Amino acid sequence: MEPLKAISFLLFALSLTDAAKWTYERGAATGPANWGNVSAECDERRQSPINFVHEDTISVSWKPFKFKGYNTSTGSIPRINNIGHTAMMDLDGFHSVSEGGLPTEYQALQVHFHWGKTDAVGSEHTIDGKQFPLEMHIVHYAYIRFNGSDIDAVMSGDPDALAVLGVLFEIGEEDNEELAEIIKGLTEITAEGQAYDFQESVSLIDLLPEDKSSFYRYNGSLTTPDCHQIVTWTVFTETVPISQSQMEQFRALTEGSGSEVHSIGDAFRPVQPVYDRDVFYNGAVLTTIPSLVLVMGLIMIHLIP
Repeated sequence: MEPLKAISFLLFALSLTDAAKWTYERGAATGPANWGNVSAECDERRQSPINFVHEDTISVSWKPFKFKGYNTSTGSIPRINNIGHTAMMDLDGFHSVSEGGLPTEYQALQVHFHWGKTDAVGSEHTIDGKQFPLEMHIVHYAYIRFNGSDIDAVMSGDPDALAVLGVLFEIGEEDNEELAEIIKGLTEITAEGQAYDFQESVSLIDLLPEDKSSFYRYNGSLTTPDCHQIVTWTVFTETVPISQSQMEQFRALTEGSGSEVHSIGDAFRPVQPVYDRDVFYNGAVLTTIPSLVLVMGLIMIHLIP
């Protein structure tokens, strides 16, 4: 099996690891608080997602990201699938990201989403306690490090094996046209196991925020069991808009079969403790209004003759 296909298969299998034994249902025996019963790694100290407390982050200034193949539209994202607990998009061709403080170049494998029942919840990561209605993850692997003979190394505990770009969404007044084909696909995959082949081109670069220089970075884990701690996380601070009607199409997705069909619901893991991890912020200094007023006042004082 080719390295890309083999690792993509592994990640898909990971997304379904003991799926019958874990759910997003809060308070249930199979819910997030008990995922450690599925995999002990889910209870370890480098888990994701986390809450970014901006004042506790370490400011850095890394080189801009380099994207390859991200602006290729034809065939770059051929289909979207309802895999039971999320909507996942397949990728064709070569799409990679490097620089931006990443330890190596990473090849994109798949894209999936996390959302909530209401606009007040949904994202996995939060910023200063604020949660967003939708979060998109573009999952990459360090393809230079792995080949067909050592694919199992991806799961060996290397904290830099995977890199995920996280994009947060906020409700806007108008439809986001860049999401139009994805939303159309969602209407065709309301039941678990369904897939939709896109009729119009969809490219990765169009799904990212305009400002790609402002983001948080930390080492963490996959956010579903087995919760392997092998992810270098990037979460952009600039949000992407999505309309209320577009958001409702995510909430219309169901999982299960027969008499067990139900809404996917709150498809996100609660934030996990940061413990002693370093969390970095790359971007312009975020100046609060009171601080700005103080600085301007000091400037004016020095200008007075």
